[in-house]
Amino acid sequence: MNDTNEKRVTEIIKTAAEEAAEKAAKRTVIEFKKSMLVKEQAKTPYQKVEYLLYNYNSFKRGIQNKQERINDIKKHGLGQKSKSITSFGGSGAAKDQEEIVKEQIRSIQRSINSTERCIQNIDDALKRIDGDEYAGIIKMRYLEGKSQEEIADYYNVNPSTVSRNKSRLINELKIIMFVDEVLRDIFN
Repeated sequence: MNDTNEKRVTEIIKTAAEEAAEKAAKRTVIEFKKSMLVKEQAKTPYQKVEYLLYNYNSFKRGIQNKQERINDIKKHGLGQKSKSITSFGGSGAAKDQEEIVKEQIRSIQRSINSTERCIQNIDDALKRIDGDEYAGIIKMRYLEGKSQEEIADYYNVNPSTVSRNKSRLINELKIIMFVDEVLRDIFN
């Protein structure tokens, strides 16, 4: 084997070893996460508020989708399952199709109710900052998806003013929405 071929083989082996090590490391991290040895970093109250605001419209669409699903189930049923699959209730008795449909609808309705409570909490928090002259920044940024530059143009201010007031308002919202967690973070 000449020097050129030997260098190629060495490079191929080195690359393969690096790729195998990277894959093994990723699998190990995944397994640790599954076994709870490595915990995901928890979101701060500030990040939670931003997450809720960014997803506000998705929550509303989710409710609509779930309501459509309920209407679809009422109209068409759950769809056909294999005849070999039978659902059993807690007592071990086979459930009839009507009971399965009712259970599915109740489950979806519980999810809708939970999402509606979340939306109501967001709405209530937004009402609490409504008197602030820059409260519109929150709606424009998170609910309408406008850029800081667009918001700055609307308010006729610098983008840094938008950024500063957005942060200030999110900090107010985090206390309104997650007061217990904020206090726990302060005192721990």
